[in-house]
Amino acid sequence: PLPLQERLQALAAPSHVSLACLIAAGAAAILAPHQRARPSRFLGSFPLLGTHFAPLAELYLPLLLCLFMAVTHHALVWRHDVSQLVVPYLAAAAVACMSREFLRLPLRALAVAFLALGNVHLINVLVVMPYLSGGGLSPNHVVCLGLLLTLLQGSLARRVVRRPGVQTFVLWANLFLAGAILALLALHYVAHPNLQAITTMRFVVSGALAYGAGLYFRLAARTELEPFRRFGYQLEGCYHFGLSLALWCTALLVPQLRHPGTALIALGIAPLYFYLRAEYSAREAGGELSEIGRR
Repeated sequence: PLPLQERLQALAAPSHVSLACLIAAGAAAILAPHQRARPSRFLGSFPLLGTHFAPLAELYLPLLLCLFMAVTHHALVWRHDVSQLVVPYLAAAAVACMSREFLRLPLRALAVAFLALGNVHLINVLVVMPYLSGGGLSPNHVVCLGLLLTLLQGSLARRVVRRPGVQTFVLWANLFLAGAILALLALHYVAHPNLQAITTMRFVVSGALAYGAGLYFRLAARTELEPFRRFGYQLEGCYHFGLSLALWCTALLVPQLRHPGTALIALGIAPLYFYLRAEYSAREAGGELSEIGRR
């Protein structure tokens, strides 16, 4: 048999801790309706607890602390271990179970944060390190790739779950994640303005990330959900910002445009594109009006 110290270390592994928390949170979510029906079975001789806490909240708080410790330990020590990649996902599932009964909106946001963190580690270990390590990608790009994977998972969740509350929350979460991608990309190029030192792979990845993030702003701008219809112009502006970044990255794939003397030509690609689109749209609108006048 293993020594006691090694057995305790194995028991305290982040994956084991997060799995135990998920089992406990799932059991609490199942027992919560019974606790509401007969609180005396759970609160015992302290009935006043039921007026201050959600059902089984006295269990959720220690579970949240254990999950924070497990995810932090994983991020600092075990993030490159394939066997421990499930830790943030288990933590996200556990927090999602808790959010059904306790601090619904904050815990849902925390579950999204854990999911995004797990996706960042997953992309780094299974994609970037084996296949893209020589492409010159920065840590910012790895984070953005993980956030983009989270956006895709959110889109899948919106297709599966049709409840309006879930649809609205996922759209808000997607907007926050998409905005984080655009902000990280923009700050990265502001902090590292030497275009000649940037690899072609980095421009390709940056352009795809910027365009993918911008599409989520366009989706939110054109949705029928009420909270987003009031901000249509602002959301369309964010989409155009992401599209501009994608166009700049596409233009800078030409090595001759990365020099200081020719970089302005690449920066002028996006304004030229929007000007041509505006002219084309105006002509189409004029043609439709003339057709209506003839009728």
